[in-house]
Amino acid sequence: MIEFPKDYFEDEIRDGFYVNGLMKKCWAAQLEVLSDIAKVCKRHNIKWYADCGTLLGAVRHGGFIPWDDDTDICMFREDYIKFLSVAKRELKNIWPEYRILNFHNGDYWEMLSRVVNVDTINFDEPRMKKFHGYPFSAGVDIFPLDYLCQDREEEKERMFVTQMIFTVAEREDLDKKTEEVEEYLTAIEEACNRKFDRTKPLKLQLYSLGEAMFSLYTRKESKEAALLPFWLKDESHVYPLGLYEKTVMIPFETVMLPAPACYDEVLKIEYGDYMKIVRVGGAHDYPYHDAQIKQLEEDLHEESPTYKRVTKEDLTGVERKICDGNPREAIKRQAAEFSDLLGQVHIEIRRMFMEEKYDVVLQMLEQCQNTAIQIGTFIEDQEGKGFVTVRYFEEYCELVYKIYQGLIGNEEAEDIEFSIDGICDALDNKLSVMRNSIQNDMTVRKEIVILPYKASKWEYIENVWKKALDEPNTDVIVIPIPYIYREASGESKEEIYEGEEFPEYVKITNYLDYNFEKRQPDEIYIQFPYDNDNFTITVNPYFYAKNIKQYTDKLVYIPCFVQEEIQVGDERAFKAMNQYVISPGVVYADKVVVQSEHMKEMYIKKLVDFFGEDTKEIWESKIEGKGFPYFDKDRAVSKNTVNIPTEWRRVIFKEDGSAKKVIMYVTGISKLMEKQKKMIDKMQQVLAVFEDNKEDIALIWRPDPLVNATIPTINPILGKEYNRIINEFKTAGWGIYDDGKEVSIDTLLNLADAYYGDPDKVIQKCRLMHMPVMIQNADVI
Repeated sequence: MIEFPKDYFEDEIRDGFYVNGLMKKCWAAQLEVLSDIAKVCKRHNIKWYADCGTLLGAVRHGGFIPWDDDTDICMFREDYIKFLSVAKRELKNIWPEYRILNFHNGDYWEMLSRVVNVDTINFDEPRMKKFHGYPFSAGVDIFPLDYLCQDREEEKERMFVTQMIFTVAEREDLDKKTEEVEEYLTAIEEACNRKFDRTKPLKLQLYSLGEAMFSLYTRKESKEAALLPFWLKDESHVYPLGLYEKTVMIPFETVMLPAPACYDEVLKIEYGDYMKIVRVGGAHDYPYHDAQIKQLEEDLHEESPTYKRVTKEDLTGVERKICDGNPREAIKRQAAEFSDLLGQVHIEIRRMFMEEKYDVVLQMLEQCQNTAIQIGTFIEDQEGKGFVTVRYFEEYCELVYKIYQGLIGNEEAEDIEFSIDGICDALDNKLSVMRNSIQNDMTVRKEIVILPYKASKWEYIENVWKKALDEPNTDVIVIPIPYIYREASGESKEEIYEGEEFPEYVKITNYLDYNFEKRQPDEIYIQFPYDNDNFTITVNPYFYAKNIKQYTDKLVYIPCFVQEEIQVGDERAFKAMNQYVISPGVVYADKVVVQSEHMKEMYIKKLVDFFGEDTKEIWESKIEGKGFPYFDKDRAVSKNTVNIPTEWRRVIFKEDGSAKKVIMYVTGISKLMEKQKKMIDKMQQVLAVFEDNKEDIALIWRPDPLVNATIPTINPILGKEYNRIINEFKTAGWGIYDDGKEVSIDTLLNLADAYYGDPDKVIQKCRLMHMPVMIQNADVI
């Protein structure tokens, strides 16, 4: 069973596209199926290769294409036949519910096979554990590669007959045995020297004949292979056999997949400029488990683990836990009200003195002292010990005590004139000082609470924190909240708290030490909008948006990701918005800050589609498109601040301390395998050009690790030449050779001003950072 780190299944932005946790589980389940297929192939010496979107994803993205949801491999026809002869038995020994779908079984009318792990939705523990919490059907498409005839006329004749076979096979009136169908069947029989049994299903017979036509030629009599279903449509997907002579293992998600060593040429044949992002296809069938989810929700409704719990009724909001609002305003207001009450008591004390009701005066003095103690304690609880206003209340209490003691015959205070005017004026003077302090010293401070849940997400809200710190009379409190990974079964386990992992310059308050109900902060900022609606991760339920909204008049949600702007017509990206837009955080927040005005419009469109046109004004008023600077980290990284090895600085900086232009030079294995001596010459030429310009340009050469691991065994002579160039470059010392062990790719991207070299998955990151990219051409020397 494949091991994945827990955070693998979190929602993330990949190459600008939002991938949710359920899709990650889908990918993991497919890789588990592929792993079992690989075991069978290894046991029976069957060759297979990553193909189509899977090969493209491996090379361009290092894994699945973010907006793709299937896995494709291919085998040459002889290996494909061998696989089908053993796979059913072998796979069922691994997992008893495995099924192989193809036309032979009458359940998959395509000219390929699909291995699926189950044909029903299943939440049983063994199933959920093996397939990483994915309850739906997951599978792998296996395409057979067939050989083309070298005689083009003979090949065209084969394709013409084969097209006719499949055209007839798909006719709706096939089994009605109409006169037209019969004419076609007869023509096919004559062309192929084959007789159909009219008493048996004709579609199966036609498909079998079509497969026989695909299998007509062998490797010995051919120089090219093709995915013939594509070849039938538009004569595409044709590959020289030499491209598949050697195999390399390339990274794909957390595993390695076999690919033709000349995968660059294979991908060019399939996609042309394959490094260019083109999101094709609608979203009506994306993701492919969507139909299964809808059916599940119809059957189980709120019991479904994929059910969206936010409804239109939630738009009515949440009732405030305490309706008095800001307790800091209440403290000042109540202190002023108590001081007014003391003033009224002072008037009564003067009157009781004049009426010589001294017992009543003593009672009133006790009341004054008790009230002053109560107010002082109340203020001290909120403002802290030593607060100036509290000191004035303490002095007032001392005065009342001295007056009381003097009136009952104990020693009189020398600083008090024991007359009606003397006592009452002394009380009024102290009260006046207290009132002035309440008015002027008790500042109503604003309190802002920021609730990040992961230290790695802090960068997306740091600018909000910095801005708040600059606001006058404002306290900013950062309270990291605990988060929880769901197990494959969907259950939540232990909490994870990252309070100690935040930057040292950020003062952290533990979530257990802050009383939301008592403090009632003016504003609360959240990053986690899902509450319990995420497939992989959740937070402590106390911090759900629905709950925390009770304690503030202003709940603000700021996404902890930045994605590529969603263009009109990008249906898959728009559909992916369901996860993070139709969420409790967006619904319950008083304000939602998104990355741009355009993204604001996309949010509104998605929310109106879900909740109805009559809610449009709600979203227009609460969603703000502030743009990247408001909440995104500062991406203008200075080369001086990047943490790099000391020896690199000698190459990157000039003698006067200024930085050179830094070029990241990336070389891969496919071009080297395809062009061989030409690529060696090209690399030498490139290095010579950069050496001539070393005073102004710093070159960082980062070769694909696959080259050193693979070339010496595949082509020792080529490997020797390649290693010679590396050693000469390292010895010369004018550039930097980066094997990826000391510096991360993100650090390198912060250093680089431009990309040059072979196609590589890092190009997508460069383009998202608006870094110039140029692909080298070995044919241009």
